[in-house]
Amino acid sequence: MEDRLIMQKLAYKLKEVAEMLSVSYSTIFRMVERGEIATVKVSTVRRIPLWEVERLVG
Repeated sequence: MEDRLIMQKLAYKLKEVAEMLSVSYSTIFRMVERGEIATVKVSTVRRIPLWEVERLVG
């Protein structure tokens, strides 16, 4: 039997987090701008790390 590897993202797009929380992209963007949501910069784009998503959802 073949072992299956379950992969989980380490960081999410702002749009993905907005969908998870059932809020608009604009709401997430404003929260990021106010410093209410931590982000990491990946190349030239901002992502929300998994631990921050867990904090928001939990």
